[in-house]
Amino acid sequence: MSKLCFQIKKILVVSDTHGDFASLKKVHNLCCPDLLIHLGDGVWEAMRLAQRYFVPLEAVNGNGDPPGAYPDENILEIGKHRLLLCHGHHYDSQDFYEATRKRAQKEKATWILSGHTHRPDLRQVRGKNWLNPGALCLHLTGGNPSFALLNIKEKDLTVEFKCLRELQNNSDTELPVADVGEFGGVEAKDLIANSHCKKDTH
Repeated sequence: MSKLCFQIKKILVVSDTHGDFASLKKVHNLCCPDLLIHLGDGVWEAMRLAQRYFVPLEAVNGNGDPPGAYPDENILEIGKHRLLLCHGHHYDSQDFYEATRKRAQKEKATWILSGHTHRPDLRQVRGKNWLNPGALCLHLTGGNPSFALLNIKEKDLTVEFKCLRELQNNSDTELPVADVGEFGGVEAKDLIANSHCKKDTH
């Protein structure tokens, strides 16, 4: 389990970068996160970015990552929030939500963050919250990779879905999100890039 005590307000959540370091770097430069979470299948890109920009990193292995690079699951505790991180490939796709709900219940986590499907998803089932940021990889998404931002303010945690293409075009278009109407804690906000973010054009 990872327990983070330093002040965290903005978390960049990505998954399935599959070698697309350029997109990951662009998203970092646009979002200026306090913490990066990578949910597998491309953890080496996350390690490279974390070392380059000195951004704290939490990651889990996917089915396409070298065995042992990161754990298959991790529990992340940030203030009042307890998150279960996994790629998702170890769970039966037919019973994914119930299986991960039970796992989260055992770990006393209220959030389950996963990847693997390459599809952005947000839903709440039986008191647990699921977030899948989709794939941050150009060739797997038709040129429109997606990611999520977690914004933490005291006891509140809000979620934003973003598309890299729309951020680059300064568009306000929102990603379609599954079951967002049933999730009372979600707020869609316009992303405002901080001017103090370290940027790299190389």
